[in-house]
Amino acid sequence: MTMNVMATLGILAAGLFAQDPATGADTALQDGEWTRTVVTEGDDAASAVHPVDETRTGALLQCTGNSMTVFFAVEPLNFDELAESQTSRARKWTGKLFIDGEMVDEREWVYLPALKAAWPGSKATAAKVFNAIVKGQTVEFEVGRKDRVRVYLPKPDEAFSAFAADCASYREAAE
Repeated sequence: MTMNVMATLGILAAGLFAQDPATGADTALQDGEWTRTVVTEGDDAASAVHPVDETRTGALLQCTGNSMTVFFAVEPLNFDELAESQTSRARKWTGKLFIDGEMVDEREWVYLPALKAAWPGSKATAAKVFNAIVKGQTVEFEVGRKDRVRVYLPKPDEAFSAFAADCASYREAAE
């Protein structure tokens, strides 16, 4: 059975996070830009954000209605092509989220081997990532047997702020 990643995971939104490979910088917030996408279908709308730099591991955050999700790239991934990606293989593995080195979440994640990507499927996990971005904290994750990945995390900019405003308005409309 082939599954459309975007249909299964939503339009996913987030912040890419990773240690700077050139400098090994250990700072949480790094220079860079976010890109935002808004999709509407009838009365439904979704907003997503991810770092522009696709040469690093990262994450995509998405919100719609009263829900937020995060999708992590275990290896660099072009998030703009994610909607077209289809895969028939998915594994359920234990995933862990670390903020500033402390494990703050552990649960079952869906791992997509063909994309080298993982989805925690939890609004709470996505909210922790969003808050870490706003606070300038370091975000890392582990999934299954994969090594811990530090996610590239640009400083919030205009696109990220617009994403946050989208999420607030969707949440209000859903109440």
